[in-house]
Amino acid sequence: MLYWALLWPPRLAAALRRVWFLFRAQAAARSVASRISVRLAPGARVGRRILIEIEPKTVNSLQVGAGTVIGDDAVLQFRGGAMVVGERTIIRRGAQVDTSGELLIGDECLVSYGTYLHCATSTTVGDMTTLSEYVTLTDSSHVRTPLDVPVFHHVTASPTAVGRNCWLGAHVVVAAGVHIGDGAVIGANSTVTKDVPGGWLAAGSPARAIRRLEVEEVEP
Repeated sequence: MLYWALLWPPRLAAALRRVWFLFRAQAAARSVASRISVRLAPGARVGRRILIEIEPKTVNSLQVGAGTVIGDDAVLQFRGGAMVVGERTIIRRGAQVDTSGELLIGDECLVSYGTYLHCATSTTVGDMTTLSEYVTLTDSSHVRTPLDVPVFHHVTASPTAVGRNCWLGAHVVVAAGVHIGDGAVIGANSTVTKDVPGGWLAAGSPARAIRRLEVEEVEP
């Protein structure tokens, strides 16, 4: 191993990671006869060991806003989809994002460790929303098939959306077609199978709306 790179100034190291990330994305696409358009805004940062997987013969795009950070060991999978990440969002170590549709993550969001976002057609995360550790958010589900037909290859999809300034606790699962309203809070380990109204606390498996939350005073 060469450790001299650790002595590089942080800005230079960050710039080199950006160049390497762009190169690897294009190389991954060319290797499977696919295309990918990548736009990293000034100030966007990418970590180390990010895995980029691209499905053969697909057209894909990735747009990352200014000040956004994609952490070490994140996994980005493209299956003919578009991924847009807003400004000043943090995608932490080990998060996994998979899209064959239109995946939108807003400004100032937190996608925490081990979180999995799956987009077959349309998955949206609103501005300032926090997805805690190991959250799963998906817009598709497998359908029941005859015993001689593999269930894995047959899915149905319905748009899934999480509103602005929501908080999803650790290990929450959000099922396909669910809409979570602005300012909602979902308790840890919940499975959300139905819509949650804005400003409400929901919890359980399956989750149910428990009470409307009061806005608390916070320091500016």
